[in-house]
Amino acid sequence: GVPYAFGLTLGTLLQSIFLDVLLVMSAPLARRMAPHLGKYGTAKMATAMAISLECGIVLMVPGVATLALAGLLSVPLGKMLIFGLIVIVPTIMISIAIMNFFIPRGLWKIEQDQESADDGESELAATDSDSSPAEAKDGLVDGHGTRVGLLPHQVHQGVARQAKEPPLILLFTPMLLALVLIASGAMLEMVGLSSPRMDFLSSPVIALLISLLGTSY
Repeated sequence: GVPYAFGLTLGTLLQSIFLDVLLVMSAPLARRMAPHLGKYGTAKMATAMAISLECGIVLMVPGVATLALAGLLSVPLGKMLIFGLIVIVPTIMISIAIMNFFIPRGLWKIEQDQESADDGESELAATDSDSSPAEAKDGLVDGHGTRVGLLPHQVHQGVARQAKEPPLILLFTPMLLALVLIASGAMLEMVGLSSPRMDFLSSPVIALLISLLGTSY
């Protein structure tokens, strides 16, 4: 289920304006999860990531291709968001299922299509050897041997501060509110129940402005 969850999350909730931005952000996560999925873990995660990134950029707001298509077709972004979601979920699920069926049946050849496991182990070993005991003590190397010393604060300090932060869902509430406003305005318009006040609040510019102010606060 991990490739499906990963693909749907990237294609819908985490969609960014530009594909390469989301690729850079998500590739390390996919690489870390792949070894836990067995022999073809890398193939399954790479497939899920490629499918979801391409589908998301075309079908989901605020992908740049989605915005371009909505402009050319004169489709409101709220409608584009709703119908894009309806199309993208089964598309990603079916596409990943098809690829997962063919991957172990000769479509993916590990010795040709990916780095050997030894390369990854050597990289981790080199990372561990480069880390001094003081760094490990200070929490600058995580449990998987990955250096995190370039973070703006040390790990143990971040953990101490994390307990004082508000819940994660509260931090995401302004962004979710913007999506709800845009989608609600589109749905009300389709059923003929729109009003001037709702049209104003559900306009993408106003909804995103509310999200921006809430997130900044």
